Amino acid sequence: SESLIATVVLVANPVFFVLGFSFMTDVPFVSFASVAFFFVTRGLSRKSPSQIYLSCIFAACALFIRQIAVAIPASLLLYFLFTPSHRSWRYLLPTSGICLLFFLSPILIAQIFGVTSASKSLTTWVIDFWLHRYTQAVPGLLRIFIHTGLALFPLSMPIVTSVYRRPLFWVVVAALSILTACSMLIAGEIPNVQDGMWQLNTLGRERHLLQGSPARDFLPPWLNPPLFVLSLFSSAVVIVKVVDVILAGIGNPIGLFVLYGSIQFALIMVLWFFGPWGSDRYSMVLFPPMIIILTNSQIKAKVVALAGI
Repeated sequence: SESLIATVVLVANPVFFVLGFSFMTDVPFVSFASVAFFFVTRGLSRKSPSQIYLSCIFAACALFIRQIAVAIPASLLLYFLFTPSHRSWRYLLPTSGICLLFFLSPILIAQIFGVTSASKSLTTWVIDFWLHRYTQAVPGLLRIFIHTGLALFPLSMPIVTSVYRRPLFWVVVAALSILTACSMLIAGEIPNVQDGMWQLNTLGRERHLLQGSPARDFLPPWLNPPLFVLSLFSSAVVIVKVVDVILAGIGNPIGLFVLYGSIQFALIMVLWFFGPWGSDRYSMVLFPPMIIILTNSQIKAKVVALAGI
């Protein structure tokens, strides 16, 4: 039942749902990455290096969909290095090989197919953001937290009763509140939780695919403040659970997903994938590892989770 609820949380997420009907690569990438980690966890539980090889094949498929798949072998390699029981060539050889493929693939693609205009301008674009548009960093970081927290609240709310008495939880809530205040000073407004693809008509409206007058928003504007507060508390729960896994040691099996989520989060920040047009879409890669971390200790209040979904 935990596996079913965790899967439905991802599939019923508005961003995942809407992108499933588009040409965007987010859903195929998340799918192949999830299959790769399925074989990783099976290989670790059965101590079968052949399963690790299978995971590398699916990770390579994810790479040719989106290059941020480099986080898969990178997290695997770090996990094997941190875990003495798996620090052997049976595990390190396939992971090192797929890492080498990942780093060479951009060169091979450029040699075979040529360099695209987007690839040529990527470095200039990133540097331009770092030097001239750094004020977008704080609102962008806050958007990542609120979109991730809102997407995962069906799983975080059943856990809140076990963490709200801890000082760490309220420290995180205070830090997120300070981040919100800084974002309001910079952007001049509270971020709209319902922006991006949380509205069903977003893709059609932005790409001029809808004819006639635009459809009204699915959710009323007055829902934004309570949803914003809910998303902050949900994000605080997620952060506390991630900290718990780190304190328990990255060498435990759930530590692999903390490493993967951390690398993906770093890629989002470094590549500045948090513009107002795509923050919720690019942060979707964080959902599967965070779902696994939240459901690690089982879902005790399943009725609450189902109601959230």
